[in-house]
Amino acid sequence: MDHDEVWTELDHISKRLQDDGMSPEASADDRQRRLWRLLLRSEAQLRSASQELQALHTEQNNEKKEVESYVEHIRGLLEDRESLTAEYETENQELRHELQQIKQQQESQSKELAEMLVQGELEEIALSSPSEQVAYLLVERVTLLERLEAAERKLDGQDLAGSLEVDHQQSSSQSPWKKLFGLRRSGQNKHSIIPAQLEQVSRERSERLRLERDLEEASRRLAMAHQDIRRLTSELDAAKDNNQSSSGFELQGTVQEVENLKKEVDNLKHCDMMKLQLAKEENDKLHSENRASQREAAQYRI
Repeated sequence: MDHDEVWTELDHISKRLQDDGMSPEASADDRQRRLWRLLLRSEAQLRSASQELQALHTEQNNEKKEVESYVEHIRGLLEDRESLTAEYETENQELRHELQQIKQQQESQSKELAEMLVQGELEEIALSSPSEQVAYLLVERVTLLERLEAAERKLDGQDLAGSLEVDHQQSSSQSPWKKLFGLRRSGQNKHSIIPAQLEQVSRERSERLRLERDLEEASRRLAMAHQDIRRLTSELDAAKDNNQSSSGFELQGTVQEVENLKKEVDNLKHCDMMKLQLAKEENDKLHSENRASQREAAQYRI
């Protein structure tokens, strides 16, 4: 080492010692001890700094691992979201397909019910709500049954009263000779009068049975129509809950179709009422003819 460099370093050492509070007149041993303490202190600071640096590296590695774990978690969430999105899309397509099938089924049933209502001439039944319509039809059914029973009782009572009235008139107005003559004439004409009466009674019974069958058929058709309406209403409500946001216009059209079905059921009920009224008038006509035949038979016996 050059001599000048040595003196320069010594000058630096002296200046550093003076800055550290060492007197320039201090001995070489004091200077050496002070330098030793400075060395130990510097080594201690170096070790502390190394430890802190190692701790920082460890913390940095832990944070890096945590970030990587968080990134993996985010990646997993994204994959789950994509899977759920695909699942929801598939379910949405299935629901749309089911809604389309329900709509097609409703259209088919609407056509069938429309044809049935057109045949029955009942177009005004859909003007009421489903609950009012069902209540109205139930009341009408009970009323028709009561009218039919009343007509049957009236017909039976009139037949019995007419027979008793004719017998009473015959017994009170005929003399013993006329009674005897009437018995002979009755014996002579029984083969011609009794078959006519039996035929008339048979016609009345057949007509009554036909009325009962017509009433049962009308009730059955109305019940079937209301079952279809209730089922369509339930399916429509379910479709509304599942697809309210995606198919509002389609559901509105389906509601209109259900309302049209209700109107057609009303028409069917009205037509059945007209048929029942015509049958009742025909039954009354047959009853009048029966009474007229009974009067003619009484005149023959007289």
